[in-house]
Amino acid sequence: MRNICYYSELPEDLQVLISDVLESSNCMLDDQELDSLKFQIKMVPIDVFPEVPMWTDYRDESYADAMVGEPLPPVIICKRQWIDGRHRVWALRKMKATHVPCIDLSNLIAFYPYPAIAFLKQGKQ
Repeated sequence: MRNICYYSELPEDLQVLISDVLESSNCMLDDQELDSLKFQIKMVPIDVFPEVPMWTDYRDESYADAMVGEPLPPVIICKRQWIDGRHRVWALRKMKATHVPCIDLSNLIAFYPYPAIAFLKQGKQ
């Protein structure tokens, strides 16, 4: 995986999530600024991601199982707040990955204003 990623290269659902998070944190960027936004991909040890409930909505195990072996977009974090990507982390665990590719929004916002999936465990991040 490359060590950078542009907003415009992310799947549409992640673009919408990031745009919504930035807007709710008063980080207002126009469409051109969003499209040119570049993220550093941070490789975070998988062990700092706590075990969390997986099947919290309509997406069941078959949804996550289909991700195993596939290229996956980065997981979204903000410092130690785990914002998005529970199924990707589950799939990476199934693939015996040691690290999770992440986009850390903390260089754009101070904190995630909604309940996080979980907080990353203290450790080498």
